[in-house]
Amino acid sequence: MSKENVEVVRRGFVALNVGDVDGVLAGMDPSIEWYPTSDFVDIGPFRGHDGIRALMSLVAAAFDDYRLEPQELIDVGDAVIAPVHQTGRGKGSGIHADVRYILVFKMNAGQAFRVESYYDQREALKAVGLEE
Repeated sequence: MSKENVEVVRRGFVALNVGDVDGVLAGMDPSIEWYPTSDFVDIGPFRGHDGIRALMSLVAAAFDDYRLEPQELIDVGDAVIAPVHQTGRGKGSGIHADVRYILVFKMNAGQAFRVESYYDQREALKAVGLEE
């Protein structure tokens, strides 16, 4: 099922980058939990499809030209590791955002049930039972 997991995650990124909320949710379990990076302690986790809709609304309200591009999709069995490059221009401020971090998609039956965000590669690998 791992190659299928990679494809589910890939389709989710494509949907995200064209604003297709239903396309994003198609690859997510209804009880999904999305944990943002540690510097966003005041928001999240985002739970369920409604939580993911709220997350996407927050991003749409904050950025113009928003993109979240996977640099690679790494198959690790029941998980997919995705180093990502996030860009956008702040609405109102016009400041260009350019951030890199790692998303870990934990999968079950072809759907993500948990997404964890890391800046540190070692922490991301540890989250899936791997060490550098």
